[in-house]
Amino acid sequence: MSHDAEYNKQKIDSKLIGGTITESFIASDGENFFGFRVTNKGKKYNVWIDSDEEGNECGSVTIEVVKN
Repeated sequence: MSHDAEYNKQKIDSKLIGGTITESFIASDGENFFGFRVTNKGKKYNVWIDSDEEGNECGSVTIEVVKN
């Protein structure tokens, strides 16, 4: 497994595993991005399903901490 893949796996494991998906959403800026919110251990995370560089397919995820 590559270092980047291991890093991303650990990031996902530490924030999302065991959490609950509480809603899904679409970007409000007109971009064709969508995502979902996960609540885990009292913290909330927005998980964006990002498009690849050409903008034609899903390519990766971005995890944002939701500030209250």
